[in-house]
Amino acid sequence: MKKITSRLFMALMIATVCSCSKPSDDGGEMPPANGGGTEQPGDNPGGGDQPGQGGDNPGEGGVDFDPEAPVKWISEVLEFMPAPGQFVNTATADMAAAEKLAYTVKDGKLHAGKSTVSLGGFGGYVVFRFDHDVINRDGVDFVILGNAFGDAQYPQYSNSEPGIVQVAFDANGNGVRDDDEPWYELKSENRAEEVEMTDYEITYYRPDDLSKISDIAWTDNKGGSGTIPTSDVAQFYPQCIYPLAEYFADGNVPERLTFRGTKLKNNAKNMGGDGDSQYWTHETLSVGYADNFSDDYEAIVGDDPDTKGGNKFDISDAIDGNGNTVVLEKITFVRVYNPINQQCGRTGETSPEICGAISLTAKQ
Repeated sequence: MKKITSRLFMALMIATVCSCSKPSDDGGEMPPANGGGTEQPGDNPGGGDQPGQGGDNPGEGGVDFDPEAPVKWISEVLEFMPAPGQFVNTATADMAAAEKLAYTVKDGKLHAGKSTVSLGGFGGYVVFRFDHDVINRDGVDFVILGNAFGDAQYPQYSNSEPGIVQVAFDANGNGVRDDDEPWYELKSENRAEEVEMTDYEITYYRPDDLSKISDIAWTDNKGGSGTIPTSDVAQFYPQCIYPLAEYFADGNVPERLTFRGTKLKNNAKNMGGDGDSQYWTHETLSVGYADNFSDDYEAIVGDDPDTKGGNKFDISDAIDGNGNTVVLEKITFVRVYNPINQQCGRTGETSPEICGAISLTAKQ
């Protein structure tokens, strides 16, 4: 997961057919059946991310808008379920942060959604929509804003913490994604080289003490097991990093959380030594992931400067669970999840951050 500098931290206080929105039999969240700048620690063992742009800032007073016209920003966050991670249960990965991704209207003025939401470890996800269906046009159809940036010291690397993007269409128009309205993955340019497996499943186990930070144990369906270690970051993030009651509709914290999805190959490397000399950076992946410093990241599309600082997506890249191309005229729902199970020393887990999204369909 990306971190902010110690000074900034103190200042801010801070998958493709899917059954992701359905709880598993053991109370966990079920992600999709088939996939659902530099990490420079500096003076802070918690890491060194810079916050994302999060889209334009129309000013404290908002901007005028036509209430009958579609709005380009996210209109509603439908689900947010982070996997365990060091920002979970903080202002960077709580329900309030997720809700701030959506635009608001106050005193007749439009205020763009602005937030930075961390998804936690493998499987953590967010689901959102716009106030209109996004049309599959020629080229880019929507943009997801992140906080990725390049590594000046190692130009072949960046702080890319890629998120897989999925889309679905509300065929019956009831405003929810039903089981017969599947998620489809938007494939990346080099998906075949970047994917490790498409049937990965991981289960995280609730710690005994929910009042403080502690390691989180996990097992997977490939015979693997391990923990999310916390000793390096405990001085900066003292809270429990397992999702607590606010993330669950019934207010109960399940004993385990299970996520399934496509797993990407690890992309992080320590370019330094041990202890305080660690210097973690991430390989940039191909175009087609969120929060990835790929070739499209700084591009402006649709003559909209707010699209700079985000990844661009074409609905024509949709594929089903067998990797076959799917033709979609339009989509209603967007889902982003973390496809990497990777720990990076004192900079913690690799985790995408989502800072907003823009629909090009709304362009007047």
